[in-house]
Amino acid sequence: NQLAFILTPSTPPDGYIGSSYSVLFTASGSGFSPPFTWYASGLPQGLNLSSNGLLSGTPSGFPGTYDFTLQLTDATGRTVQWALAINIY
Repeated sequence: NQLAFILTPSTPPDGYIGSSYSVLFTASGSGFSPPFTWYASGLPQGLNLSSNGLLSGTPSGFPGTYDFTLQLTDATGRTVQWALAINIY
């Protein structure tokens, strides 16, 4: 079985040091069972991801492009991961 899953937004919007940031990730498709839990690693300093997919905070640290991994886990323990990048100015 192949799982088709689409992440929205597929590219997170740019962030700015010292400015509030907020984006809600959602996933749609078939083969996964809600509820979903979100997790991220490698986020820029000052940003956090809640378990419902809300990436928010106030970027701090240094400007740059930050690669991070976004992971979704469903009710049965299946996971899917995306390698993403966010530009912080």
